[in-house]
Amino acid sequence: MKKRLIAFLIVFAMVLSLTACSDDSGGTGTHKNSGLDTSLARSTKMQVSSGGDLEIQRLTRTETKKMGASGTWTIFVYMCGSDLESESGLSTMDLQEMIDSTQSDKIKFVVQTGGANAWDNDLVDDSLTQRFVIENQNMEQIEEADGANMGSAETLAEFLDWGVSAYPAEKMGLVFWNHGGGSITGVCFDEQNESDSLSLLEVENALTSVYPKMTDAFEFIGFDACLMGTVETGNMLAPHARYMVASEELEPGYGWDYTAMGNFIGSNSAAGGAELGKVIVDSFYAACMASDSHNEATLSCIDLSKIDELVYAFNDVAREMYSATTKTEVLSNMVKGITAAENYGGNSKSEGYTNMVDLGSVLKNMTGNVAGTDRALAALADCVVYMKNGSDKADSHGLSIYYPLAIQGSEELSIFKDICVSPYYMSFVDKMAYGSDTNGDFGNYSDSDWFGENSL
Repeated sequence: MKKRLIAFLIVFAMVLSLTACSDDSGGTGTHKNSGLDTSLARSTKMQVSSGGDLEIQRLTRTETKKMGASGTWTIFVYMCGSDLESESGLSTMDLQEMIDSTQSDKIKFVVQTGGANAWDNDLVDDSLTQRFVIENQNMEQIEEADGANMGSAETLAEFLDWGVSAYPAEKMGLVFWNHGGGSITGVCFDEQNESDSLSLLEVENALTSVYPKMTDAFEFIGFDACLMGTVETGNMLAPHARYMVASEELEPGYGWDYTAMGNFIGSNSAAGGAELGKVIVDSFYAACMASDSHNEATLSCIDLSKIDELVYAFNDVAREMYSATTKTEVLSNMVKGITAAENYGGNSKSEGYTNMVDLGSVLKNMTGNVAGTDRALAALADCVVYMKNGSDKADSHGLSIYYPLAIQGSEELSIFKDICVSPYYMSFVDKMAYGSDTNGDFGNYSDSDWFGENSL
């Protein structure tokens, strides 16, 4: 019999987020600390060789083996409810969509909840971190523990370590549900822990710590959150998933359509991440159109196997960009092109600065000033399996990149150096920030931090 969330709220409010194996007895267990060390877990290393070429080293599997029965899907949802739930009940709405969509025994959602001061249903307790399995149109609590910080790499790692062992499937997805702030501030802002969030480095640490427990990659990793469709995110996820689904721009608070997602898998369990990604994009955009919020909407499905070629091509462009900083006119044209590029999240004094700009728009605007942009644009287009964007974001190409339109705080560049996809671009960005403090005088600038054995 279908078990519904008792206090389900039907909410279609337009909330724009700024920074969006079970116990055999059927009883409720408690979380066991996995003991995973996420402090130094990295899956990708990048540096420039003595010859000036970018070198990328990623975790790779010599062979892959499916982790579950043929035709089965498990989608893990890391649901940090935050004010989206406590003020508008939007997590509850999506949990109900998951319940409604699991008519097939080929699909289950495994959800960890936390990070909200209140929940609009009678199953989730705001004082606890809980784990639920949603299958056969039923939502069952499996485990609970004292409330944990959802913005902690350790919390994410423990959920994934438990989840992939207890609920493996032939194809597995992972969705981060919450606010997103782009490459610098990350995703999943915990309302109960001073809005602490998962940085990209913390997400990588958690994924890398569970990598040895998996014999295959996630079919997709998605962000039902704002601003996470970035090249830095894609580069970090490349060893861990085949596809990424994420938005360059802000998402409406109601986010993705989980009913459409689950129904598609139920009827097409052999489909892969690209096919499912298209369904996620189309159903999201359809919901935006229904609420007249589609003009600024963006959502993309990215083939992560193509990220390396994009990063190599962009690094070559970045090398030209950095070399051209000694040419005043060319530098001026480059900066004008970057600042005129499509950007996301407001980027104004009144709204604050996310500093996320569209990578394709940047490359197009620099064509004629630096070499290699055509190759980089082609590599970017090859990465983007499918995307939709509204008329107000017409110059969107599927992935954004960080550029300091206005630096927000002293730690911003120190965060960026750990996730930047190119030492040349890091030095370019750093040099531009340096010049903004010296009235354009680069005489004493040093690039020694970004090249050689210790770079990135």
